Order: sequence, then C-alpha cells, then structure tokens
Amino acid sequence: MLKLEEAASAKLQGPEFTVRIEHGKIREFATSIASTHQAYLRSDRPVAPVYFLITAGFFWGYTLENPVQTVFSDVDIDRRLLLHAGEEIEFEGPPPSAGDVLTAKTHIADVYTRDSARSGTMTFIVTETAYRNADGGLVARQRTTLVRTTEASGHDS
Repeated sequence: MLKLEEAASAKLQGPEFTVRIEHGKIREFATSIASTHQAYLRSDRPVAPVYFLITAGFFWGYTLENPVQTVFSDVDIDRRLLLHAGEEIEFEGPPPSAGDVLTAKTHIADVYTRDSARSGTMTFIVTETAYRNADGGLVARQRTTLVRTTEASGHDS
C-alpha cells in the first residue's frame, strides 16, 4: 500500500480513459431538466453540459473514490470515510460538443490537513483530471476535492 502523502508528493497518475460526448445523452440531459436552451437542443452539435465531465470518471474511467483496479487502488485510504467536498471545471475554450472524443487522465494534485474543534483533523485530497482533444490540446481541467475527517477528542455525539 502507498501512503496518501507519498502518492500526493509523487503526483500519482492513473491511466488514460476515453470520454465520448454523445448526442443522445445531451438530449436526455436537456429533457430531464426541461431545458429549452438551444445549446443543448440544436441538431448538429449540441454542447455537452458541465456535469458530463464531472461524472466521466465514474462512468468511463476511475476516481480516487472508485479506483477500478488502477494505481489509485494501491493508495492506503479508507474510502468509506471520504466525503465529496467540491468540484471545479475550467474550460480552456468552448465546451465539448456531441461527437467529440476526449482523452482524460487524473492525478493526485495535493493533500493537506486542517484542524477543527468540531470535526477533528480533516484531510483534504485534491485530484486533477485533464481532458484533451484528439490533437492533444487541453479542453478542460477538473479539480475534485475530497475530505476525510476524524472525530475530535471530547466531541459530543
């Protein structure tokens, strides 16, 4: 097992995975939220909603929470104690559209701790996923923050 801090200092990287932006899934999303926005409904190349990239690792790849037999499964962390604390997506240009095929790769970017009187020591884990187009150009960068808490001594339940 690899200690979390060692994985972070090594910027541990997982394998590449492919994300296909599908026309039908974009329409399903638009229908599910009763959207009439033309960016999702235009027939030629509708734009992918941001959540496509947020969920990509769960459906087509892996995440630190769900490592699926990647190097992340060797990180010594009790995944039952992880809480999802945040997501950021930064696009380098226009968002991907139907028909685009992206290649993604995730690495552990940072690990740090903070003490809290109520929650005890909280360990924050930041992963970054880079999404690239067929030419290798960066399309988007996703930062996921996870937190693991330990109970503070003397904390009332």
